[in-house]
Amino acid sequence: AAAVSCPDPGGSRLGREDAWDLLEHSPCGHAVVARDGTLLYVNKAFLELIGREQSAVARARFQQLLTPGGAIFYETQFAPSLLLRGCLEEISFEFLKENGERVPTLVNALLRPEEGQRPAHMLFAVFGAKQRRLYESELLRARRESEQVSEVVRRSSDAIIRLSADDLIETWNRGAQQIFGFSAEEAVGKPIYLLISEESRSVLRATIEKVKRGVEVVIETTGRRLSGE
Repeated sequence: AAAVSCPDPGGSRLGREDAWDLLEHSPCGHAVVARDGTLLYVNKAFLELIGREQSAVARARFQQLLTPGGAIFYETQFAPSLLLRGCLEEISFEFLKENGERVPTLVNALLRPEEGQRPAHMLFAVFGAKQRRLYESELLRARRESEQVSEVVRRSSDAIIRLSADDLIETWNRGAQQIFGFSAEEAVGKPIYLLISEESRSVLRATIEKVKRGVEVVIETTGRRLSGE
């Protein structure tokens, strides 16, 4: 068994053995922790998540299983906040496996105060967050790439303009200002046809309709500058 010691699961409609069996085979990690961090009980999923045997945690404190930074955060922020507020949700911790591998997790915590002969203790539900961490990393990478593309567009000497579904100008870069003479304040929100000579507007309208249907089109047309050229 993975238990160090077992608090009384009284009040369950399940039988005592059934209740403990469900807890032991829960799909997330569970831990009962004393106020000083000593592990009183951990289930099978908790041990599998942190990659340790029961014998390795029998006399351990929760914070000793964390990365150095996580241990400091536990002592200075997490534990005091839990004692003050009574519960915490989705707190990020990284555990260290014995081989040095880091295990990202999210922890929900509940403080159970002293009651009669039962000392105060904390209940932790621990969820693996590896996939979430990968998703966040990918999201951050995509955001950085988008920012890099945006910076290239902003600094380009070519006019790069984004239109709304109503053919209104939504973005206006430095190249567009240099070519057409309109500032971003003057151009954004205006119809794209403001930039095209009257005789070329029908061709541009037809071209934009094709683009909306997913057709890639390249045309030559005559533009109009702020000065009227």
